[in-house]
Amino acid sequence: MNTSATALLVPGTEEYEEAVRQQVRARTRFAPWVPQNPDHQPMNAHTEALYFGNEARRVLGYGAIVNDKGDFIAPATDRYHIINHTDVMAIVKSLLDQAAIEVASEDILLTDNHARMRIRMWFAGERARSDIKPGDTIQLGLQVRNTYDLTSGVQLQFVAKRLLCSNGMTGIGTSGDRYYQKHMGTLNTKGIQQWFASSADFFAHYTDTLRQLPHVRVHPEYFRNIFTQPKEGDEDPAVTAGLAPARLERLRALPERTRNKITSQFQREEDTAWGGFNAITHIASHQTRSPAVSEKLEQAAQDFADLILRP
Repeated sequence: MNTSATALLVPGTEEYEEAVRQQVRARTRFAPWVPQNPDHQPMNAHTEALYFGNEARRVLGYGAIVNDKGDFIAPATDRYHIINHTDVMAIVKSLLDQAAIEVASEDILLTDNHARMRIRMWFAGERARSDIKPGDTIQLGLQVRNTYDLTSGVQLQFVAKRLLCSNGMTGIGTSGDRYYQKHMGTLNTKGIQQWFASSADFFAHYTDTLRQLPHVRVHPEYFRNIFTQPKEGDEDPAVTAGLAPARLERLRALPERTRNKITSQFQREEDTAWGGFNAITHIASHQTRSPAVSEKLEQAAQDFADLILRP
């Protein structure tokens, strides 16, 4: 990086704003979302001075976020505060140690010069019995996310791996409220501790929900009504049946094409709440490439389960 600045750009001027826009266009290059070698450990990041153009004029009010190797990640204002991946993982592992929770394995996803981190820590104690059936929770864990590229903040959420198909395919669903912190200050250790202590009930609720779903009968027309937005002025059969309008709206907020895929997939599933749950997660795991969309559909599956069990 060239540090021999010959002129300064002043915030608020047209030249300054154009310089920032060009920095974003010319220097921010995002790699495809693909896993890197899982043996690679997350790199930290820091801020350096940001320079613009062939004359290397310094951009005031902004810095260049780079990783430990010096790879450029993104420009950021002086208000942005980096929270390093290793600091997040240190507090998480400390809390797990205090709770005597053993981590059996980790799934590590690092992309965009380590600008984005997703780690799933799977707890020991898998239910590796020979009589496991679809729907059984086979492993519980904790998902940790953090970024340096301004796309998101620190996120923590419990996850559960469950059997989807009899051929052994598994799916991963989130559970309970997530912890979220913007990169506007130091890591809120106390906030993470409070979230961790209060999330156990949500996690228990998630696993209990999965166990109840196969015992609730769901007629195909009833399922279709849940995902169909009635025309203005028409009666809503799902509301008439006693389902909560607010919860229905969350499911109907999914794109119409996605909802059509879900109702079509349900025709191939058993006529139970478990079949409906799997119809949604089937689209998430079989017909979706984006991790963000897949997670949104997993949340929709949980919303559906809550709607059926607690209308």
